[in-house]
Amino acid sequence: MRTLGRRVEGERGAATIIVVAVLVVGLALTVAAARAGVVLIAQSRAETAADAAALAAADTLALGTRAPEAAARDAAGRNRAPRLL
Repeated sequence: MRTLGRRVEGERGAATIIVVAVLVVGLALTVAAARAGVVLIAQSRAETAADAAALAAADTLALGTRAPEAAARDAAGRNRAPRLL
């Protein structure tokens, strides 16, 4: 029985270290997931802006009303993506 008592005394505080380690890993995973979400949202917005610019350019090219590049730049600017083109 003495060995069991010594073992328990020698491992005192080990649970605290394990809990802290698990919390740190959980926090790191949460931060990584949040960053990944921000990147995915930005990618989606950029794709939407690019699609709108392409459609505006195609529309003006088909109608022949003005330069398609200017229409694309206009559409990109309206979608908050001025550096798209």
